Amino acid sequence: MVILKSEFGNTSILLNRACFDFLYYLAWLDIQDHNPLSVYQTMPGNHKDQICQNYYRLGRFTSKWTTDDIKSKTHYIWLINEKLGFKLIERCGSVITISSECTINLTPF
Repeated sequence: MVILKSEFGNTSILLNRACFDFLYYLAWLDIQDHNPLSVYQTMPGNHKDQICQNYYRLGRFTSKWTTDDIKSKTHYIWLINEKLGFKLIERCGSVITISSECTINLTPF
């Protein structure tokens, strides 16, 4: 679940598992000071382990966006931004980032 906080109050938004994991990974990369995600990049297994040691058993981080599939990543960017109602995820060339206008707090898996 994503909770949006604003001066008008909090709003909870449900994302499907793949969308949530994609958004979580982008935020995790930013918070951990890793390079942003590239559309050509496959999610490294050690990142999966660091985020959620039981990721495979729990069925997390198994969607096509975790591969080097550009169309899948682009589709998830659109899905999440559409569901949230604003442009949280940005793509500039091959680089995917969270908008610098937003602050993300993560709750560990």
